[in-house]
Amino acid sequence: MKEKLYTIPVTEAFQSDCSCPLCAIRDKLDKDGVDYMMGPSYMEGDIRMETNKVGFCREHYDKMYHMQNRLGLALMIDTHLQEIVKHLEKDKDTLKEGKKGLFSRGSKEKPELLSFLNNISENCYICNKINASFERYLDTVFFLWRKEPSFRELVKNSKGFCFEHFALLLDKGKDALSKENYDSLVDTIVPKQIEIMRELEKDVNWFVEKNKYEHRNDPWNNARDSVERAVGLLAGLDMKDE
Repeated sequence: MKEKLYTIPVTEAFQSDCSCPLCAIRDKLDKDGVDYMMGPSYMEGDIRMETNKVGFCREHYDKMYHMQNRLGLALMIDTHLQEIVKHLEKDKDTLKEGKKGLFSRGSKEKPELLSFLNNISENCYICNKINASFERYLDTVFFLWRKEPSFRELVKNSKGFCFEHFALLLDKGKDALSKENYDSLVDTIVPKQIEIMRELEKDVNWFVEKNKYEHRNDPWNNARDSVERAVGLLAGLDMKDE
């Protein structure tokens, strides 16, 4: 396969021994995003302007806090809080004005302050960056599927996908691929996913049975970690270290 810079992370993910290559790509983007924010980026003015406006989600606040760079996190929180207080002080009266007229019950328009607060609660600087990069990598997956027979073999020999990314490939692939290429994708990943889920269901079922008194002395076979694997497949979570 003739590799280009933007295809390398995709091919490496599909070559790795993981339960979902797209999860591996997203996890790498997530780690890089947190590392980047806790590096020197928090001193860059243009980035701080963006983080002041949207802040971060609960998950990424937690991850940045545990990076042990309290000063860097404090600097970002300091100016983010200043931005929020500024809007609260400047636009607080728009909430009361809204009840009297333009923003009355049933109106689809919202006071400026509510729009600002909703933007913060619904956004995260790191998540937004991850989502934008992940979309490009997903486009690369479809590009490689169209152009590289060897990549199709990687997909065929992979261990399948978590349920979210399996559905995403089938959904986005409809628009990204020709009918011939899409049909080929379906014929490759759907039978494999059925096989994986059937085997997993057997293991989970045996886990349930094994916990019954009459099976207490029977072997676990592959069922001992079946719940963890099922959660991984259905929710895209790595439960190995739990």
